[in-house]
Amino acid sequence: MAASPLQLPAFPPAGPWEAYVVFVLWLPFIFRLLILAKPMRETINKLSPHAGWALKQLRTLPVKGMGLLVFNEIFAFLMPPLLVLLLRMFIDPIGWQTWSEVTNTGGALLMLALFFWVVADLFRVARVSRMLTAVLRQDVNKLRKVADAGLRARKWFARFPA
Repeated sequence: MAASPLQLPAFPPAGPWEAYVVFVLWLPFIFRLLILAKPMRETINKLSPHAGWALKQLRTLPVKGMGLLVFNEIFAFLMPPLLVLLLRMFIDPIGWQTWSEVTNTGGALLMLALFFWVVADLFRVARVSRMLTAVLRQDVNKLRKVADAGLRARKWFARFPA
């Protein structure tokens, strides 16, 4: 029986595709929800009074490609699941459909890949959590004064021809 490309996973997974859906699509979301929700909320609450000022200052900087950078980050996050979903929809079935079809070597490779994926994702989530915690430790008013001084100096130096 082939698994459909879009489905809610069963637990325990009935085959490698359902395991992929559980561990590669849902598990990173759950990690981020459990580990990053509180620091993200606290950081947003701390920085939100300064958001309008920051966006205005960011627009004054001659930084090209900011939209492209944001697009690339979103694309990098969404590409793996979308690619697998498209392959599943148009070239189905791919690989093993049930656990009985998986060889011992294939199962070991799947488990090894799962282990590395989960560990790497936990490291990524932990890094973001540390970054959010570092932002929370900063005195935003002091940082704003430093940024204002730097932007004023930039405007002053911009008067001189290069």
